Amino acid sequence: MFAQLHEPLFQQEGGHKGGLQVQPGKRVAMVDSLIKAGSSVLFCGHDHWYDHCIVLTNNVQFHQLTVGTGGAPLINPAVVMKYFDGNVSGVSHTNRYGYARIEIDGKDVNIKMKALNKDGTVTVVDEFSYVAGKSAVPVRKD
Repeated sequence: MFAQLHEPLFQQEGGHKGGLQVQPGKRVAMVDSLIKAGSSVLFCGHDHWYDHCIVLTNNVQFHQLTVGTGGAPLINPAVVMKYFDGNVSGVSHTNRYGYARIEIDGKDVNIKMKALNKDGTVTVVDEFSYVAGKSAVPVRKD
């Protein structure tokens, strides 16, 4: 199960501020509720870039993917992936146009972020897989 919001729950330096980002008690309740419902991934937009972060809560990895790369003017990426919450780790960040592709095969889920290159081709810039009901693990790109 996936959840979707307009605004990210976990804000990165340089992004918009507001929503549950500035209400940590309600944000924790929201994440706990999503995890209890079986969700491991939250898709959001609002900030015009791609950002993938992992929040570790109660020994469960919860992924937030900000996919604000669909066509609006992009905002400059943060110099470093700095979040305003101590339990958030950055995985991938880019300010290139692109899209997320989700492939589901039974309980196996694979999510790829594809970014547009200057020559019109696309490149996978982030990817992770998981089995529904288990924590998702990023696929590292070397």
